[in-house]
Amino acid sequence: QYEAGHKAWLDVLNIRRELTEQRLRAAMAHDQWLIHSLRIAALTGRLDGEPATAAEPRRVDALITKR
Repeated sequence: QYEAGHKAWLDVLNIRRELTEQRLRAAMAHDQWLIHSLRIAALTGRLDGEPATAAEPRRVDALITKR
């Protein structure tokens, strides 16, 4: 079906499309995480004016669990 380890162009394009779709889904999931984290922080009165980032999930967890 394939010549000397080379995939058909259609297969390569399909794989690239799937990769792009997965990257888009990951970015959308990150955005949703950030939005919900900030909403929770605002609702619990723990929002200090600085937006959380994906690199700071512990900070957001701390904001949510502090009482």
